[in-house]
Amino acid sequence: MRHLLASTLVLLLLSTTGCFQYEESLELKADGSGRATTRVLLPKPGATPPELVKTFETRMDWGMDPGEVPQGIAISRQTTEQDGRLEIKTIIAFDDVRKLTIWPEQSPFSNVVVTLGPDALDFSRRFAAVSDEKLPALGDDVKIVFSLTGPGSVASHNGTRVSGTTVYWDVGLRELLGGKGKTLGAKFVFGAPYGIYVLVVVLAVLAAAVHLFLRRRGTSQG
Repeated sequence: MRHLLASTLVLLLLSTTGCFQYEESLELKADGSGRATTRVLLPKPGATPPELVKTFETRMDWGMDPGEVPQGIAISRQTTEQDGRLEIKTIIAFDDVRKLTIWPEQSPFSNVVVTLGPDALDFSRRFAAVSDEKLPALGDDVKIVFSLTGPGSVASHNGTRVSGTTVYWDVGLRELLGGKGKTLGAKFVFGAPYGIYVLVVVLAVLAAAVHLFLRRRGTSQG
């Protein structure tokens, strides 16, 4: 099954007469709560069919009436014109990120996997490949930015850049869905900054080396 977000991006590219930009940010706390924000910039209103705008709005807010939204999740959306372009922004607040993943037919975050530990958070998001003939020729021109802000410090990631505790992935549609697909991954550690853990290990190794050197020196002098 093609992922909801992936199919929506392909639909947008096939249906619009100009380029568009998609941004998505996910903010996670150590307890799994947080906020997700999606933002799409479409060509000027006259170049974007109204039915396409409605389709995208419906997909990104799960197509639910307020009373159908799962408990612990709040969704808000606004559609505005910005610099001559149409901006659709959706904000999803949640008390447990895992609630975003258990409605695969509706949630654009159904491909997110988060593992919470006592001192670490592991994140992965898998986009399955789409056959090349289904990918629009202009797929590389689409600007897609994913960002993930986690608790503590960034321990590892496969993003394109990092700023503080935020990891960014700047990808094109073909990179995201072509070939073998793509997996976004990152790990965060809590408590003391990750650099302190590394420093402690380095100091311990140096202390052991100095101790060994002094022992050997004392033995040789004896």
